[in-house]
Amino acid sequence: MFILKKKITTVLNILSDKGILGLSSLLLKKVFPAGNWLLSWDKRVILECSTDSLSQLLPSSTLNAKPITADDARLLEGINDQSLKSINAAINRQEVCWVIEDQGVLVSYVWISKEKIKVCSDTAFILPADNLNYWWRDIYINPDYRGTGKITQHLTSWLHSLNTSETHNLFCEISPDNIPSLISHQRNGFVIKGQLKMFCLLGFRTFHYTTPESTRINYRFYPKNIYYAL
Repeated sequence: MFILKKKITTVLNILSDKGILGLSSLLLKKVFPAGNWLLSWDKRVILECSTDSLSQLLPSSTLNAKPITADDARLLEGINDQSLKSINAAINRQEVCWVIEDQGVLVSYVWISKEKIKVCSDTAFILPADNLNYWWRDIYINPDYRGTGKITQHLTSWLHSLNTSETHNLFCEISPDNIPSLISHQRNGFVIKGQLKMFCLLGFRTFHYTTPESTRINYRFYPKNIYYAL
C-alpha cells in the first residue's frame, strides 16, 4: 500500500511539474528506453576538449584513476545499471574502463576508447570529424564523492597515460537535462560542439545535428541497440 501511494504521489508531482505531455513522454520512455531500435528518441549535447586544455588541469585528489582488466570491468555489473551485456559490448568495441578506488570502495569509473576512432555516439550518430579521436563515455561517480574533483582526476590520469606530446581531442555526449555534468565537463576544458536530436523507428534513425555554424540532417539504418552493439 505504501509503495502504491508513493508511486501515485510521484505521478501527481510529475503531472504538476511537467503537465500531461511531460508525463506521457516519461511513461513512453519507460516502455521504449534510449537505445531501443524499435522506437526511441534522444537529445544529447556533444562536447570536445583537447589534450592541450587538459594539461592545464590540477588534480584535486591523491586518488589516481587506473585502467582495469576486462575481467575486473565485468565485476561492475549492476553498478549504475550496467548490464553484463553492455559491459561485454564496450570491451569488444575496444573501450577501457578506468576506475578510482578509495580503500576498496569504488569511487568512480568511466569508459574511454583504447585508441583513436571514428567517434560514434550512443545514439549511433557518427560525428562529422575529419580525424580520428578519443571517446569518453558513461562516467559514474559514487554519490558520496560527488563534487570532489573526480572528473578532473580521471582526465589527468588518462592524459598522463598517453605516450606522446601530440595534441589529441576527446569527445563525449551528455543529456541536456544533466546540468551538473555539463557544468563539470565545461569546467574541465570541454566545449560544446553541437546539439543532437535523434528519432528511431524500426531501426531507421534520423539525426538533427546543430552547431553554431550549421545544421545538418542525417539518416542511418541501424537496427541494433547501440549499448549492446559490438
